[in-house]
Amino acid sequence: ESGRIKFTTTQKTKFLFQLFSEINGVYNSALTDIRRQVRSVSGKLEKITNQDVIQFIMFESMLNDFLSGLIPQQVILESLLTGRHIQLYEDDRDLAEDLALGSGQLIEYSKSTLKNLVNIREAYATIVTNNLNRVIKLLTALTIILAIPTMVASFYGMNVALPLAESGGAF
Repeated sequence: ESGRIKFTTTQKTKFLFQLFSEINGVYNSALTDIRRQVRSVSGKLEKITNQDVIQFIMFESMLNDFLSGLIPQQVILESLLTGRHIQLYEDDRDLAEDLALGSGQLIEYSKSTLKNLVNIREAYATIVTNNLNRVIKLLTALTIILAIPTMVASFYGMNVALPLAESGGAF
């Protein structure tokens, strides 16, 4: 029984809406933290580390989990607004409308943050690909430059008659 609080209320509908309000508050706080961290990392886009990319993937997973919790919550709130399941008084209806609106805003906020994360990850992938292309071009040029003297030396290392093979300075 430790950690449990005895709680009774006669205003079950108001309690339900307060519970939804607390849930929205926790989601909002977590989304604000994630967005702040994403913004701080996105400022140093060319210096993103592998750890930052892993953190972005974790944020994407969290945001998808948030969406899978917020969307059904909004459906429930909109269903409660119809009044078929619970009789709502005017104050309760206003509170439910505010909660449904808040849930919708949290869903859009989550989607926006998720889209921002995906865009940053794609930009980072593009930067890494461009850097890799530059390195591969450089290595290809070095390979070609080194291949020409190697071919000439290989020809003169054969036991066949070649031009200037008898000259002392040929090889």
